[in-house]
Amino acid sequence: MVMAKQFINIRYPFQTSPEGFFLDLTTTTIDAVKSDLQHLLLTEKGERFYLPDFGTNLKRFLFDPSDEKTLGDIEDDLKVTVTKYLPGLTITGVKLYSEDDQKGVAIRVHFTIGDGIFSSSDFIEINV
Repeated sequence: MVMAKQFINIRYPFQTSPEGFFLDLTTTTIDAVKSDLQHLLLTEKGERFYLPDFGTNLKRFLFDPSDEKTLGDIEDDLKVTVTKYLPGLTITGVKLYSEDDQKGVAIRVHFTIGDGIFSSSDFIEINV
């Protein structure tokens, strides 16, 4: 018997589906979590109707100095937001960096899903 492909949620950033669906869908838990996390982090607080607290304040930090205090403030903001909206996920580290040939700053967010024997760790990078 052939097993049907299992879809979990919508892939973020949004893109058309190669299977013919309106939007591309994730098929693994880690891809679903990465999509959810990226969507949460790139949504500005106040941007979403009926959930004004959904998202982060990353753009607020854009012109702040790239120092330990700013990094700590960003990490605190991300941890509070992730705890509220993605409770099965734990932020384990945040790193800021920029390359000379790029305009803007990139943020690498390391995270863990689950706990104990069934945990999985990964990271996402987003450009601000």
